[in-house]
Amino acid sequence: MFRSHTTTLLLDSGRFLAIPFLLLLGGKNDSLPLAVQAQEAPSFTTPMYDPIFMYRQNVCNRHKAFHAGEIEFRDALQDLELRVLLGVSSLFPLREDDTIDPQHPGLLGVLMDELALRAGFTWRNSFAVYRDTGGVNKTWTDTLEWGVDSYDVMVDWWNKSIERLQKGIGFPEGFY
Repeated sequence: MFRSHTTTLLLDSGRFLAIPFLLLLGGKNDSLPLAVQAQEAPSFTTPMYDPIFMYRQNVCNRHKAFHAGEIEFRDALQDLELRVLLGVSSLFPLREDDTIDPQHPGLLGVLMDELALRAGFTWRNSFAVYRDTGGVNKTWTDTLEWGVDSYDVMVDWWNKSIERLQKGIGFPEGFY
């Protein structure tokens, strides 16, 4: 289904982390995390492309702890409230009141909830959305680059292009 497109989680380190890789994380939580029980409306409503608003967190200490053998990879995101940017589409639909429909959160909502469950992080109290490129003279690549630079994670589907690869944005192969 997504052979020509890929769903990517774009992170601070390495600029992306593939969803299939994260799904291999085995979380310790047996109960439903706060990520699935949290608010249903975006908590960040900032102007697009404004460099003053940066929601990225420094997770270098977690990266160092993993490489030092102090934590396991599957625990690297444990108890973190990820600041996520999602594109509103059929993959992540919002209701007319701009809230997530708990019965039909879309594929990306379901994936983020599953990742949160397995990796022990939350996201629904700290997410933002966008609907288009946000203005005149902006491209989808501008939107992608802004999202990667402004949030911990950007979740959406993107076409792979030379321009995006040259900017350091990676695209994992395969999804299903």
